[in-house]
Amino acid sequence: MPVRVTIYSGPGCSLCDKAKRLVERVAQDVPLTVEEVDITQDEGLYDRYRYAIPVIALDGKVVMAGKVTEFWLRKALRGESLERESLSALDYRP
Repeated sequence: MPVRVTIYSGPGCSLCDKAKRLVERVAQDVPLTVEEVDITQDEGLYDRYRYAIPVIALDGKVVMAGKVTEFWLRKALRGESLERESLSALDYRP
């Protein structure tokens, strides 16, 4: 059964565009269903993720924020634990 990947992003976000391309590349050899969510369309998501996008969730669980790498994505898809750094962007508050 494919893993559901949700990419939380925003318009004009170059890191989000890069993350989308990375997920598409991984989807060539790993069964995934991909959903993109524009955080500017939901006030709660915008408040939660505006300083952290792109944010990647696998089957509803956030696993990466800010810095998305193929290494971390593949590791998360295998069910392996990621370094705390993969979520560090969620801690940023100006």
